[in-house]
Amino acid sequence: MKNYKKILLLGNSINRCFDGKSWEEFLKEIALDPNDSYLNDKTVPMAYQAVLLTKDNVSENIKKSISTLNHAITNDEMREMYQDILKIGFDDILTTNYGYELESVAFGVDNITKYQLKKHLLFNPNKRDHDFNIYDHYAFNTDGIKNNIWHIHGEVRKHSSVVLGQYYYINLIHRIKNVLDARGHKYLALQNKGKELDGNGKSWIDAFILSDVYIVGFGLDLCETDLWWLVNRKQREKANHGKIFFYDIRLENEESSTKKNNDLRNDLLRLFIDNDEDDDGYKGEIVSYYCETNEDRKEKLKEIIKEISEKINKKEKNHV
Repeated sequence: MKNYKKILLLGNSINRCFDGKSWEEFLKEIALDPNDSYLNDKTVPMAYQAVLLTKDNVSENIKKSISTLNHAITNDEMREMYQDILKIGFDDILTTNYGYELESVAFGVDNITKYQLKKHLLFNPNKRDHDFNIYDHYAFNTDGIKNNIWHIHGEVRKHSSVVLGQYYYINLIHRIKNVLDARGHKYLALQNKGKELDGNGKSWIDAFILSDVYIVGFGLDLCETDLWWLVNRKQREKANHGKIFFYDIRLENEESSTKKNNDLRNDLLRLFIDNDEDDDGYKGEIVSYYCETNEDRKEKLKEIIKEISEKINKKEKNHV
């Protein structure tokens, strides 16, 4: 049985455990009116909140506040959590975060500079993508382990790359679809020849479709239309491809509206996850962790990181 490449899709939860800025706080920063009634209105999807709060000037308002989303490494515990992620040796790490916490730890500093970042930037000169980082990523070799880090929704260094607001999500879906349409049945054709997609022109989209995907610290809100489209598209891929493992951290006593949204998300995700067991007994799954308070999330995240590391090590040993 094929041992698929492994990628991590990482959200903002680790940063939030260490007083990082929440999306709600960021929305307040870009809002034209700090008392706008749409702030903290949970009935409005976040993608639409951004549009309403900026009067459809999301890009211009982000320009003023984007630098505040680069959360520096503030203590040893935070650093160790990111180090433990980097030590797993994912083939690719995709993050929806705009800041450079992973890169800072990989480089061995608390807050990496733009100059240091550019030294580790890899891109295909024939496929430059100035709006969305489809082909650009950072490559670090730390303690003999290579980590490729992709900012799939943009990054602080290039405010024009940020994906926030429905217009930008749909633009990104269009670009994702163009990449996959151009591939056609290339994945399957290569597999039939016993080959793999080479690094020339590789994108994070290719990695998402073909690899085992571990989703951690990311709520996968229903407004994340680009990623929902990709999850569905991955299920429809004709070539052999990896599975999705979604790690869901929930409060024991969720508000009724939050519980309803989370249950809906999980029910929808189950439709798109490949639940057929492979030869090693692995299948795509939703793993739920429950905690009593938000403060407990840090310990749950540590448990998840450890569980993923053990799962991957076990799979790799089975394929030696």
